[in-house]
Amino acid sequence: MVCLFIWFLLRKKYILASLVPVITVIILFVNPFAKDFQKTFDNEINYFTQGSEIKEMVFRGRLNRWEIGMNDFNSLPTINKLFGAQKSIGDPENDYLRVLWDNGIIGFIAFLILLGLTGYLLIRKYVKNKDPIVLMGILIFIMFLISGIGSYSMYYPNLQWFMWGTIGFILSKDRVTVSTKQ
Repeated sequence: MVCLFIWFLLRKKYILASLVPVITVIILFVNPFAKDFQKTFDNEINYFTQGSEIKEMVFRGRLNRWEIGMNDFNSLPTINKLFGAQKSIGDPENDYLRVLWDNGIIGFIAFLILLGLTGYLLIRKYVKNKDPIVLMGILIFIMFLISGIGSYSMYYPNLQWFMWGTIGFILSKDRVTVSTKQ
């Protein structure tokens, strides 16, 4: 839904973009979708709304691992926090936490700068040209950012080749277009 919303915004289809949140609410809260959503995310909804679920079950145990790992990270000496010169703290199933824990604060900042600069260049290129290929690159990049929250998208070579190859192609200075005219 996030990608669809951004797609409509960048294509200046504001009415369709405004419908995306409405459709999202309908899918999440109107039967029959509400029952499926509740069933799928029952632990998470109960934990965050009522605090009634066991924390080890929220996000299939990821939330608990994130908190334990951050406590371990915070107990490290300052030099290790900055540069990450230590074995991995744990298995967070989160690319951002893994980069922070393994590479330290400085490595994490460098990673965020890389991601921010890539996003900025993609959006700038799209605003200049309105090229649908660039828009596809933006959506692929957003997919990568979101998937890194609950998995190791950087560990999957097939995703890396596709994502960074597409973005590299899009950000290359001059893409050659083939003309069929003679």
